[in-house]
Formats: sequence, C-alpha cells, structure tokens
Amino acid sequence: MQQTQQQLIKVNGIQLSVHIAGPESGKPVWLLHGFPECWYSWRHQITALAAQGYRVFCPGNARLRCYRGTRSGRGL
Repeated sequence: MQQTQQQLIKVNGIQLSVHIAGPESGKPVWLLHGFPECWYSWRHQITALAAQGYRVFCPGNARLRCYRGTRSGRGL
C-alpha cells in the first residue's frame, strides 16, 4: 500500500482530516466515501493512482462531528 500523509485542513470553520499520497506536482484526485467507510477503503486505488503520478486526497467524514479527526465549527 502507498504511504499516506495525514493532514488537518481548516476549511470554512471545519477542521478536516485528509490523507494524501502521490507527488506534490501531480494532478489532484479526490476519493470520497460514505458512512461508515473511511479513507482506508480506497487503499488499493490510492496505490494505483499515486503510482500513475496523481496527487490523491482522501478526506474523513465531515458530516459527523469529531468523526475520525474531523471537527465541525460552531453552530454545525
């Protein structure tokens, strides 16, 4: 499996947990999942896409407060 780097990104008052793989210069690809899955569900696709030179982003579940490192802002 391709190694991923986890980052916490603040967007519109939300702290989003994102796993990232592939070269920084690669074209971005976002892999989204539904509940109750997590970024790990995409592990085989992450490896294949990163090997082809894509920059792969797999966010955690932003719809649930405090789920897998994602934090919502006030009032959400």
